[in-house]
Amino acid sequence: LTSRKQWVCWRLVPDKDGKDKKMPFNPITGRPAASNNPATWADYATAAGAVERYGFTGLGFMFSKDDGLVGVDVDHCYDPATQTFNDTAKAIIARQPTYIEFSPSGTGVHLFYKGRMPGNGNKNTKTGAEMYEHTRYFTMTGKKLDGASETIAEDNGTLKWIHETYIRSPKRQKKKSNKNAAVPLSDDALLEIAQNAENGEAFSKLWAGSWQGDYASQSEADMALCCRLAFWSGK
Repeated sequence: LTSRKQWVCWRLVPDKDGKDKKMPFNPITGRPAASNNPATWADYATAAGAVERYGFTGLGFMFSKDDGLVGVDVDHCYDPATQTFNDTAKAIIARQPTYIEFSPSGTGVHLFYKGRMPGNGNKNTKTGAEMYEHTRYFTMTGKKLDGASETIAEDNGTLKWIHETYIRSPKRQKKKSNKNAAVPLSDDALLEIAQNAENGEAFSKLWAGSWQGDYASQSEADMALCCRLAFWSGK
């Protein structure tokens, strides 16, 4: 990973709701970096030096369409007090040896594979598992999991298994319904449906406030988000 020119820096930045988001920054200019613009990334040494120079929190690795890498993120799966993983993380870690490191929180892990995404949908909030191969970055720590491989493994079917088991939402049998009967959805349920749809990645970026590089202004991005919300909520 350190030999690739795909490194950025990051720090916590409050969004419009006051929630802290891990925002990527260009190590050379100190300005925001874009996940779809390699010109805003740098080599590892430059990024590492920029952490102290600009006061960033840490380093991040950007995935690109042509790097042949896939990242799997399992959130809130490790208890530092008991030093134990939950069942989801245990199964994924045991499936195939590869390079694995702890996330900055110390309660999640990042796994890396050489391969391609096996299907649509990147995130499942119920299992805490996510999978990405481009237009996304992982915050990096270098804190390798004890016993994990020093190298990134060639996918041997593990990515498909992870996607089918922990990321893809199960298909539900269609039921006859009364068109006049309203079926209310909670906000969380509606967001999960939108984020797991075929174009869920684009929705997730807008929802997270990451519009730079895709829209000319934040106003246009807000309008695009409103249109998507109108669609999924039935206006």
